[in-house]
Amino acid sequence: MSIPPYYTPKLSVIEPAASLHVKKIGTGKSYCEPNQNRTVCKVLNPTNESVFLRRRAVLATIQSLTADDMCSVTDAESQVISESTNEEPITLKERLEAIAKKEIHLERNEMTEEQFEQLSKLI
Repeated sequence: MSIPPYYTPKLSVIEPAASLHVKKIGTGKSYCEPNQNRTVCKVLNPTNESVFLRRRAVLATIQSLTADDMCSVTDAESQVISESTNEEPITLKERLEAIAKKEIHLERNEMTEEQFEQLSKLI
């Protein structure tokens, strides 16, 4: 994939172009560092039909990343410890109210009480 010559090569994210659905193909969102105005982008054709890609066809958009765009990796064990040291336990009713505020509709359906409680804790 070629990158416009005015683009400064640095850590970037490539996202699928909006027009790809017309051609019935897709690309994945990926991180890259362009080199000599070029980078690589995987293209997926989920159909059994052949697809012709013209030269200079727009497949994806590219944007540079900043430190604020990156997500930090946290230790899962430290999160569990900090959550378990919470002195005031939250009841199922309080959790369901908090979930409803996030506009998530949670139904018990065929879950056991224990499964439903675990699901509400995860959300």
